Amino acid sequence: MIRFFQDNLKEPLRNQIRAIKLGVTGEVAFRMKYGNGNIWVRLGRPEKLQYKLFLLSELLSKLEKEKAKVESIDLRYSAPVVKKSGPVEPDPAEEQATES
Repeated sequence: MIRFFQDNLKEPLRNQIRAIKLGVTGEVAFRMKYGNGNIWVRLGRPEKLQYKLFLLSELLSKLEKEKAKVESIDLRYSAPVVKKSGPVEPDPAEEQATES
């Protein structure tokens, strides 16, 4: 499974992974760098793993644009579950631009 991640993850996602956890039932999860900290991403069983990784990349792009604070991402279900923490803080540079 580790080899799969090495072969199939593209930059920069590959560089953000800090730990990979393989469950007894074959479920996959990993801890990755996100923002100023780390979050857990649960992929579940290895079926459709390439699709889940693609979905994760798209989801991370969207969340970064929203400047969302995220605690975890769960891709084990038909719709991704993103656990966010607290309200999104506006960018100070954007606040100054609207005040001028």
